[in-house]
Amino acid sequence: MIRLYRAVSPEELADLQSFGAFRPGQNSLLGKWFAETRDAARRWGDLLYQGQQFHLIELDVPSDVADAMFCLAMLDQIGPARYAEGDVLTALNQGHHGIRECP
Repeated sequence: MIRLYRAVSPEELADLQSFGAFRPGQNSLLGKWFAETRDAARRWGDLLYQGQQFHLIELDVPSDVADAMFCLAMLDQIGPARYAEGDVLTALNQGHHGIRECP
């Protein structure tokens, strides 16, 4: 298992809580980016939401799913990140062990 993190808006958090899976939103990419560290997710949240409220979430994903994701060692000069869309996002949604808000 690999733990991944993501900064999400209150609306995305509500969607995750009701649907239980990641879905592309309106006017967005077809997939989702995930940080490999909590600090990097927080830094992306600060950058993307610029003073607006956001939440940090974490999830544990099977290693084979994480290995199938597109990876960048240093996205936006912040940190390592993984991207999932299509079948890989479906596998992530089916294989994760719960989506939790970080304390």
